[in-house]
Amino acid sequence: MQLDIMQDKLVSLARCMGRIRSKLPADAAALGQDFDSMDVIVINLQRAVQRCTQIAKLRNADLDMNVPRTTTEGFGTLQNQGELDRDLAGKLEEAAALSDRAVNEFDSIDWTVFHATVLSHLKDFQAFMHVAQGWVESYSSRAPA
Repeated sequence: MQLDIMQDKLVSLARCMGRIRSKLPADAAALGQDFDSMDVIVINLQRAVQRCTQIAKLRNADLDMNVPRTTTEGFGTLQNQGELDRDLAGKLEEAAALSDRAVNEFDSIDWTVFHATVLSHLKDFQAFMHVAQGWVESYSSRAPA
């Protein structure tokens, strides 16, 4: 495992989540009126998905699995290997789809729905970080000193 890279990706993921939380208003309707917050949230959602995808690729490489060909294939591969539960793998795939829609269909987003969905995916990112941290700790405990 490329431990330093995995840890850097986890730090970056946490930073993206922090930026989303700092700009996500409590009121969903307020988000639709705040273009700066919309931009910060969308770009950090995209980055968070990228970090999760990169972490999944690193773990797949650690398991000597084929490199995923698509953004979300790595989550399914980890699920098939028993490294990630089905529910979380599916939620991460949904987060990737939301990120793609947010970037490509920005002008037609229902910001109220987006607000609720982002709140849900923040929990998914946190759960994925917990799983990935377990991989790091497992590797660290068996790596030579």
